[in-house]
Amino acid sequence: MSHTRISVPEEADAAPPEVDSAITVPDETAEEKAQRAVETIKYFFPSCNSVDDYEPLNKISEGTYGVVFRAKHLRTGEIVALKKLKLEREKEGFPITALREINTLLRLRHPNIIEVKEVVIGKSLDDIYMVMEFMHHDLRAVMEANTDLQIVQSEVKCLLLQLLQALAFMHENYV
Repeated sequence: MSHTRISVPEEADAAPPEVDSAITVPDETAEEKAQRAVETIKYFFPSCNSVDDYEPLNKISEGTYGVVFRAKHLRTGEIVALKKLKLEREKEGFPITALREINTLLRLRHPNIIEVKEVVIGKSLDDIYMVMEFMHHDLRAVMEANTDLQIVQSEVKCLLLQLLQALAFMHENYV
């Protein structure tokens, strides 16, 4: 019989922050309650960074599952895409669609597949963001904006090759 050893961070000697949201601290403001929730997450997931490490620059787009912003990492200056997941519609915890997207993109590392760098949290449990590499152009948006766009055959071949390479990689990884 094999045994698994679990390592506990040294700072785990202290009791975890209060997890039960039904317990309230007298005279606790909404901001203090949000901070307590973030501390709880950071206790259980110490490597999870904060969205405060990024400066939002502008809104790129909004879809069914989230809003995407262009942002700058404050420490490194790197420009990234910051996707705020829409969780307000969810009544039963974390949406499975978002979980699938995060897990899939975190696993796949390929030049033709967008890279998810990390998942960060905001001031509350409903503020979850995916930090992704920033792309200057979105093929669908370019094609929709330029209906009279003439793409030469060599460009079509190059785009199709990139799409098929990414698709083959995903199939090789059972996605």
